Amino acid sequence: MKKVICILFTLTVLLVSAFADKSRFYEDSKIIDTMYVDSEDGLKVRDYPSLKSNRFCGLTHRLPVKIVAVGKEETIDGITAPWVEILIPRYEWKSTEPEYGWVFGGYIQNNQAEFKAPKTPKQLEEYLKRANWTLLDKNTYLGHPNYNPDNHFNFYTSQYYNYVYSKTKNFVDSDRAWFFQNYDDADNQSTWKALNNHQIEIHWYIPNSSKHNDPIDKVVILEIKPVSDGVCYINGTKYLNKPFVDRHHWSFYDAVKMPLIYNKEAFPDNNSKTDIISAINKSLLGWSRENYSLDELRAELIRELIKSGAPTKNQEYEKQYHDYWNPIMEEHQKKADAMK
Repeated sequence: MKKVICILFTLTVLLVSAFADKSRFYEDSKIIDTMYVDSEDGLKVRDYPSLKSNRFCGLTHRLPVKIVAVGKEETIDGITAPWVEILIPRYEWKSTEPEYGWVFGGYIQNNQAEFKAPKTPKQLEEYLKRANWTLLDKNTYLGHPNYNPDNHFNFYTSQYYNYVYSKTKNFVDSDRAWFFQNYDDADNQSTWKALNNHQIEIHWYIPNSSKHNDPIDKVVILEIKPVSDGVCYINGTKYLNKPFVDRHHWSFYDAVKMPLIYNKEAFPDNNSKTDIISAINKSLLGWSRENYSLDELRAELIRELIKSGAPTKNQEYEKQYHDYWNPIMEEHQKKADAMK
């Protein structure tokens, strides 16, 4: 009799534990829109809720992800949790259409983990790619009397930007290499790599051409000191992450691909947080204003943010977000339930 009671008690504990873990993905009986990767080793995105399925891509630790459905439960690495279907981050899409995949929910949590400085070259690379690093002084852009050629750094690989030619190299965009986005010459490439957890090597390569008569071929080492998601020091100078900074060569389609905008982190010079729409209104791209009215550009930006899964809490586009996502999530949840 005692053995039977013990077995029943064990089963009850397991069931309650499993249910409690699954309940983490719901609030007021609705799936929580945005959760965060909780794995310092990263998290694999798969095409089906199974370890035997194909791998789509990887997600970095602390990255925000949009949940679209909650699937079957499984015990992996001693953790019992459901598989969760997510919207794959925008920069991984093969086109402009949303793509979805499955991750194990045991490595997804409600709150973003505390920031930790990179410990490996790979972690430093991931950290640098997540931001648009810009000096505090807004008046150092190209053509200004106080122009500083190192006032802006954006580190990326081919999946972040469609116009990058190589699929294997890390490219750097900055005022020093601003031409790269304005010319079609495939040789115009400045590359970078992490040497350790605090240094990167940049090969500034700007060849002579009919459109550019000031070639550069130089290798430099930069000291990197990460402070937070929004602040880092490059060669001792403080840089801020400003996803929506007014850059003459930026497309807003590029801006919405950057993961950290999902955190509502758009930093003005005093480094205080503003909401996404306010940041967009204050820093709409100058060249875009020539082709769109302010209202048209703003409306298109909001549509792109919604499609990219940007969170809606306390945002003015919340109704538009739910009008777009509720039918999609309902459809995906029905498919997920059919898999159980």
